[in-house]
Amino acid sequence: MTRQVERKTGDGDHTLIDRISNLPMEVIDKILVRMPIPDAIRTGILSRKWRYMWVTLSKLSFTDSLFWNHISNKHIDKASMIINQILFLHNGTISTFDLVIPSNYKGDVSLINHWILYLSKNGIKKLTIRSNKRERYEVPSHLFSCLDLKELSLRNCVLRASPEFNGFPNLTKLELARVKAERMVLESLISSCQVLDSLDLITCSGFECLCISSRCLKRITVGGNSQHSSPAYLINTEKAVFLHIWLNHKVTNFQGGEISVSNFFNSLSKIRTLILNDKYLQGPSTNYLISAEVSKCFEEEENIGDTYDHLRIMNIAKSYGLQPELEFIKYILSRSPLLEIVRFEHKIQLVIDYAQPFRIQGELLRFRRASPKAQIIFSSVY
Repeated sequence: MTRQVERKTGDGDHTLIDRISNLPMEVIDKILVRMPIPDAIRTGILSRKWRYMWVTLSKLSFTDSLFWNHISNKHIDKASMIINQILFLHNGTISTFDLVIPSNYKGDVSLINHWILYLSKNGIKKLTIRSNKRERYEVPSHLFSCLDLKELSLRNCVLRASPEFNGFPNLTKLELARVKAERMVLESLISSCQVLDSLDLITCSGFECLCISSRCLKRITVGGNSQHSSPAYLINTEKAVFLHIWLNHKVTNFQGGEISVSNFFNSLSKIRTLILNDKYLQGPSTNYLISAEVSKCFEEEENIGDTYDHLRIMNIAKSYGLQPELEFIKYILSRSPLLEIVRFEHKIQLVIDYAQPFRIQGELLRFRRASPKAQIIFSSVY
């Protein structure tokens, strides 16, 4: 029922004010986008003005909390037809589309392809697709026609090449989790997005080595691979200020040999926060991807002038405190005049040497520091 308030006018007459119907359009839109879509549709009973307001929603969210929890189990296979009807009746631009495919959904997943085609023609700017099913959802080529995209998030999907794709000209944020794609597909996608600012690659597969090359990337998070070995990530971006690399396994199929510390940091000249774990530092057997030749850098006169003037924070997680790892920290401490914090997380081995943490901590504290503000925060985990 419409909320009405009685108001007395100056001449003594009484009029009814319909507060809900008289709300500004932008306020109504903000109310509706925060409601589950089934509830937003039901607001049509409030007044004539609200009857078809939901068809102009700029944000459509078919997630667990905003859609699937409101669909009974006996109707879950008809959910795709409900979404079809909502899109068919929609009028206006859809700027945000958020879809979760539940694990118990047995409907026609190929209908999603038609939804993406529809979105590509309606100025979609933020697209999220997350599949909770065992099999990955294969993203159609229509995705590469969404040229207005600013943010793209895919989870548990398969991404294939599109020969005519030249990049998303407006994409600033890319999040891929449990996405399977070939190396060339990902490298082309990343390098062709000219304004890409933030990149997350979590538990992705389909490649053994990936070169992340971009002139605009500022925030990079990669890692979390679940297979028996992790791919090697080569980073080449001049504007990155944040880099987080965390791997679950050693890199066993790295092609191209070891990465020198100088080359690694020369491609990250403006890095301010660096987070690595021991699996990134370790290469095949006892070779270390970016640490094996650190000690030689102190002996080479040409490297004495190399400094990393933007680095403020460095985290090393789950390290066993092996010599190459310590040499890497020693190198960074001596070359970073503005470094503020080094967090070193020591992973205690099964054969416990109670004195080992104290020896490692003592060695870290004795390293020469180019920055008078540099603090070393040491912790131990099992």
